[in-house]
Amino acid sequence: MDYAELLFRWAHVVAGVIWIGHLYFFNFVNANFAPTMDAETKKKVVPQLMPRALYMFRWGAAWTWGLGLMLLFMLYYNRRAGNMLDGVYGNHGRRPEGGKATGGVDGRAGHRLH
Repeated sequence: MDYAELLFRWAHVVAGVIWIGHLYFFNFVNANFAPTMDAETKKKVVPQLMPRALYMFRWGAAWTWGLGLMLLFMLYYNRRAGNMLDGVYGNHGRRPEGGKATGGVDGRAGHRLH
């Protein structure tokens, strides 16, 4: 694994933790705590807290998706390592021992049947 792929993987994981952490905050912590605040406290807390939390939530989601797409490009398109349906890197629809699969002119059609 080269260093660029390692960097993208860890950045993807960190962005995902930020995204899912904020999702947890909104759904479980804030949803239960907000109704218990009085009106005066809500006026002070909500304008300070919610824009910051929503900002981090949106960017965590955007970075997670963006880095995930870049990883997908790096692993499956750029390396030409096969596609996700093969199940094995570099198989490209052929049998692992290099022989022809049954059916099809080039041996690819019957490979998925057994």
